[in-house]
Amino acid sequence: MIAVDHMGFGKSAAPQDRTYWLQDHIDNLARIMLALDLRDLTLVMHDFGGPVGLPRAGHYSPEDAPGEVARRVSAFLAS
Repeated sequence: MIAVDHMGFGKSAAPQDRTYWLQDHIDNLARIMLALDLRDLTLVMHDFGGPVGLPRAGHYSPEDAPGEVARRVSAFLAS
């Protein structure tokens, strides 16, 4: 199991020279997943993790990511 603590959340660092837009969090998660070469995974997303994780889930084939669980996720409308 790997639990991602997004930058600026929980106990993660919040460097002042970084931006924290939703796309930044999506990109950070993508880098983690690629660096660890994660396969056969199930993404479990909660609250803000939903808008961060769901775009990543769409980049995986059903063989690499056979499932995802979204619980009480946030939703944002595109402007």
